[in-house]
Amino acid sequence: MDKQLLKTAQRGLVITDVALRDSRTMLGDEFEPKYQALPGEIQLMQRTLRSETMELNNNGDDRKIFRVFVKLGVRWVREVDDRQQADESEVQAVIEATFLAEYAMTDAIEQPALDEFAMHNAPWHIWPYWREYVASQSDRLNLPKVTLPMQCLPTSRDKSGKQTTT
Repeated sequence: MDKQLLKTAQRGLVITDVALRDSRTMLGDEFEPKYQALPGEIQLMQRTLRSETMELNNNGDDRKIFRVFVKLGVRWVREVDDRQQADESEVQAVIEATFLAEYAMTDAIEQPALDEFAMHNAPWHIWPYWREYVASQSDRLNLPKVTLPMQCLPTSRDKSGKQTTT
């Protein structure tokens, strides 16, 4: 993370909106949450999909907008060996969504600073909306109450397959 690039972007962006763009919710065919305990573990996903800059021209009101799309997910899976990924038959419940964070650009900002902001700041702005979405969807699905952490750090796998936080 380049903190100088982040500061440059932070000075020139003002958040204006967070919106849900798409979502997917699923219960496994053999799983009835009203009558069965959730087995296994909860897995979290957070991934910045893309960002884009838009120029809006509306009757002399010229504005530049920066938009960031972040995909988030939570799934409940049966216990699996750490060396393997859960296949679909082991997934008991899924809640996924893509959120859009939109920012007014008050200054010209170079692309590397926008990229750094999209990866490290936009997910923080979206996260409270995601936490509320998971809570309400869980209730609708009869899933037990789940409280997500204050923030999910993006993770990746190193060459040996071990999960690391970025």
